[in-house]
Amino acid sequence: MQTGLSWAVNNYNALPNSLNFNLAFGNNTAGADIIVYKINNASGGGSAGFPSNNGRPYRYIRINSGTDAFTTNVNEHVIGHEIGHCVG
Repeated sequence: MQTGLSWAVNNYNALPNSLNFNLAFGNNTAGADIIVYKINNASGGGSAGFPSNNGRPYRYIRINSGTDAFTTNVNEHVIGHEIGHCVG
């Protein structure tokens, strides 16, 4: 899943626009604009909301632990999709 997250972030950073992500792993989320976390359940996929609060990204991406059973490419796709929700 971490590799899929890294790939998804790299995909967004490669786009020709001013949006740029800095990826960090750990528990210190105080300065994070978007937090990606995994919940333990058998389902695949994830969920996230849409921007609000004066255009700021939605803060949380929930990835279901069942997604880990899929390939890194599927994880990249799912996480990239959820990032898209957060940034609109």
